[in-house]
Parts: sequence; C-alpha cells; structure tokens
Amino acid sequence: MPWLLPIALLAAPAASVTVAPHRYAVILAVTVDAEGRLVEVKLSRVIDAGSGSTDAVNVPVPPQWMDAARAWLAKRDQPHEASTYYTYAFYDPARPGEVLTGKD
Repeated sequence: MPWLLPIALLAAPAASVTVAPHRYAVILAVTVDAEGRLVEVKLSRVIDAGSGSTDAVNVPVPPQWMDAARAWLAKRDQPHEASTYYTYAFYDPARPGEVLTGKD
C-alpha cells in the first residue's frame, strides 16, 4: 500500500518551531518633577540588544508598549528633584504590550 505514505505525511502534525525572542533595548528619557512624579516619558532610541553595538536601529515601538513602559516607571521610585534621566527596558516585537526588564 504505497499510497498510505503520502496520506500519513499529510495527516502528521506539523513540527512546531520555537523562535527565540528578539529583544531590543529601548532607551527612555524620563522627566520627573520635584515631588518625583512622572512628567514625561519619551523614546530616545532603540538598539539591538544582542548586537553588541549601541547604534540606533529603525524598529518602531508601538504606543501600547510606551503605555506599559509609563506604567512600569510609575511603579518605580523616582528621584525627588526635577530632572530628566535615562533608563532602558527591553522590547520584544512578539510581545508588544509587555515591558521586559531583564529579569524575565
């Protein structure tokens, strides 16, 4: 029954391929007021975290990630003086609404 082999191949489940997440480091400019409240969070630049380079890459960061980054920053202790500082978090395009902090 040689005709069974093609049918068996078609009926077999496709092998799942696991793709490693590609993380980008998003550099954020964070402005706080004298009471330590967030005033502004701006995207400074995006770099390819795995490249070993700090050159900016052209990777769009969606608004829902920026909203999640603001929420993440709002939970952190902020300096109690008016200032702008820079920090970073990781972005995985496969998880656009989730801020990755390096602990995940």
